[in-house]
Amino acid sequence: MKEWQTILETYRRIENDSRQAILATVVDVKGSSYRLPGARMLIDENGRSVGTVSGGCLEADVLEHAERVLKTNAPTIITYDTTKSDDSIFGLGMGCRGVIRVLLEPARDNRLFEFWRECFEQRRRDFR
Repeated sequence: MKEWQTILETYRRIENDSRQAILATVVDVKGSSYRLPGARMLIDENGRSVGTVSGGCLEADVLEHAERVLKTNAPTIITYDTTKSDDSIFGLGMGCRGVIRVLLEPARDNRLFEFWRECFEQRRRDFR
């Protein structure tokens, strides 16, 4: 919950400064992964981020893809296959042994932030 609050506070600052940001969300995991679906990372237009979508092995690549989404304003899903044991960059045996799908979408006008704000203000724990 603390990570979501940090992301929300950072988003508010970004929005107040009229900057752009990308929200990265783990949407699917098959096999092993450090983070589960729902894990999020907010990336501002300067490449600064809060939150994580993995144990650190995917974040640099997510940042590169976020730059493209900032330019195109088009959401995209990136799939990482970390099941391979060869010397590929994502098969380094860092504890990730699964297929992870990450949604990258522009953060501006994303209703999720308003929902989170309302939940935190009402101190709701259930998200029904």
